[in-house]
Amino acid sequence: MARATILLSGAVCVALLGCGKKDTPPASGSASTPAPSVTASSVEALPDLQPVPAIVDTNQNTQADADARAVFDRWVAAAAANDPEAWTKAEQEMQTLGATAVPALVAVLEEGPPLAREMAVMFLAQLGPQAEPAAAALAELLDDESALIRVNAAGVLTTFDGAPESVVTTLTALLSDADPNIRTTAAGCLGNIAELAPPAINRLIVSLDDPEPGVRAAAATTLSRSGSKAS
Repeated sequence: MARATILLSGAVCVALLGCGKKDTPPASGSASTPAPSVTASSVEALPDLQPVPAIVDTNQNTQADADARAVFDRWVAAAAANDPEAWTKAEQEMQTLGATAVPALVAVLEEGPPLAREMAVMFLAQLGPQAEPAAAALAELLDDESALIRVNAAGVLTTFDGAPESVVTTLTALLSDADPNIRTTAAGCLGNIAELAPPAINRLIVSLDDPEPGVRAAAATTLSRSGSKAS
């Protein structure tokens, strides 16, 4: 089954929910008993109240991770068997899981076989900023022997705030890869970096003469975002 690199970038808006407790009026018809007067000298000072930690259902989280891993394993098996029907079904289930599958995929990145790791990082690249909980694991893949893993790991890291300089170094090196899909993805992902250093810009300029139109287009688009530095 043919494989392709893909990266979707974008911003996510977060609405923060607050939880407040309102005063509850006494029930209708009930007598209101006045509270006894209390002076400062009649009670001991109370300790500062500490925030109550949220209760996390670890069993539920573990089950969700196991379910996500089962779907992902079916997806990998379909790829290995070159079964388009099973691939499509499992891929649709993965898309439904979305960012909830990230914890399960982090485990794959750390210990999975090559094909599984390639597919895990490809899916995380499609999630873009939603994959940020996997940032540490993705950073460990910038020296991976697979160019597909390197380009997608570096690419998704460019969608997070404060991408390390090693990401730019990795993508710049991949502009010389033998696979035009890798070169195209690397050139496009460099466009997510706000301030490109001269070495990356100079290598993108070389890519304007790449034999593949897709690489030339991606390089030109990224250079157009680099302002006067690319002049």
